[in-house]
Amino acid sequence: MCLQYIINLIYNFHQDLIGRLPANNRIYLVRNTEKISCVDFITELPVEISIQILKHLDTQTLFTCLKVSKFWNKLLLEDKQLWQYQCDRHRISPGLSCSASHYRSKISQYMNQITALKHKSGYTTKSVFKNTGKYFHTGRTLGISASAERVYTGGDDRRVRAWDAHSLDLIGSPQEVMSVSCIGCNGKMVAVGHFDGSITVFDVDLRVTLGVCTRHMGPVYDVCCIDDVIVSASSDYTVRIWKLEPGITDIKLDFVYRGHETLINRILYVKDLGCCRIFSLGTESIHVWDFNTKQAIADISPGLNETGSSYFVPGIFALKSGSDCRELVCGSSIGICVWDINTYMLLRIVNTAAFSTSELLVGVGSAMFAVTSDDGLALVDTLSGVHLLTIPIPEFRSSSCGFWLNSIQPWLNGSFTKDFPIFHAVNKSGDLVSYYLNRC
Repeated sequence: MCLQYIINLIYNFHQDLIGRLPANNRIYLVRNTEKISCVDFITELPVEISIQILKHLDTQTLFTCLKVSKFWNKLLLEDKQLWQYQCDRHRISPGLSCSASHYRSKISQYMNQITALKHKSGYTTKSVFKNTGKYFHTGRTLGISASAERVYTGGDDRRVRAWDAHSLDLIGSPQEVMSVSCIGCNGKMVAVGHFDGSITVFDVDLRVTLGVCTRHMGPVYDVCCIDDVIVSASSDYTVRIWKLEPGITDIKLDFVYRGHETLINRILYVKDLGCCRIFSLGTESIHVWDFNTKQAIADISPGLNETGSSYFVPGIFALKSGSDCRELVCGSSIGICVWDINTYMLLRIVNTAAFSTSELLVGVGSAMFAVTSDDGLALVDTLSGVHLLTIPIPEFRSSSCGFWLNSIQPWLNGSFTKDFPIFHAVNKSGDLVSYYLNRC
C-alpha cells in the first residue's frame, strides 16, 4: 500500500512532466508509462531523493513503510533527519540525544499514546460535593482559575473561594466581592475581575486584599497576572496594565492600550526569545504589542469564509516545542487557526466535525486541541483535525458553568502522569469538579 501510494505520487509527477514536453518528445515517455507500476523507485533513486519523497508521508504510513522490504527498513532506520522531521511536525522534544533510534523511539511512543487514546474514553472525577455533601456556589460561576496548588472560583453569588487543587478542600473563608466575571492568578496574587469594571487583588490564600483597580468603563473579561503586574481586558475596547506596589491599595494604572474596535475577550502573555509580548483577542482581530515598550507589533485577522466575513471566538494559546513558543492558536468561525508566532503567517486552518462556530477553543498541546462541543470536551489531533475523543460533560453547554483547562497542558503535550487532573469545572449545581482521564 505504501509502495503504491508513492508510485501514484511519482506517476502524477510523470504525467505532469509529459504534458509540459513538446509533442515530438512525448512518444517515448508515453509508451513506457505502463512500466512505472513495476519499478520500486525508492530502490532505484538516489538515497537523498528517496528520503525527500518519504518525508511527505504521514507518521503512521512511515511506520508501515518499515515493513515493505529489507531495503526500505534499512533506509528508514538509518536516516536521522527523517525521524527528526517527524518529531518537529508533532512538536516533540526528544532531549539531548541525536541518534535516529532516539528520534524514532520518541515518535513511536507518541503514536502509541494517540492510538491508545482513540480506544479509551474512561475518566474519573473528584468533587467538593463528594467530599463534603454540600454545594458552595449558587447562581452562575463564571470566574475560575488555577495554579499548581490552588483553584479559585467566583460568580454571581459574590463570593471568591480558594480550594486545594488536589484534595479540593476549602482554604480559609470566602471573600465577599462584587459579581465576578473572571479570575487570574500566579504564585504571588489573585486578580478578580468584575462586571462593574473593577478588579480586586488578593494574596494567594484570599486572606488579604492587596488593592483595587477602578478605571475600566465596562465589564472586565480577562485578567492576567505577570510578576507584580496585572493586565486586564474589557468591553470598553482597552487593555490596561496595572502595577502593584506594596502597601498601596489604590493600584497604579501604568498604561492603556487602545486599538481594538470590538470588546476584548482574552489576553495571552508570551515571553520568548528575549521578547515579551501581549496578544489581545477581540472578535475581529488579534493585536500584538510589546509588553516592555508598549509599541504595537502586528494585527492578525481570522481571514474570510464563503460569505466574505469571519470572526474570532474566545480562546487563544501559544503552542510550545520544548521551551520555545512556535505557534499561535485561536478559534474562529472558519475553524481553528494556527499562525507562526514570530512571523504571524497563517500556517493552517483545522476543521473538524467536533468544532463549530459556537464552540470555544479551551486548550492546546503538541498532540491535541481541546474544544467544547455539544456533548462535552472534544479532543482533536493538532495536525490532521481528526476527532480523537469526547469527554461527555453537558455542563459545558450552559452559560452557568465555569471551567479551567490550563492544567490540561501537560496531558495534551504527552506528559501522561497518574492521577493528574486534566481540568477543573464548576457545574450547574455549583459543585467544583476535577476530571482525571484514564492513563493510556
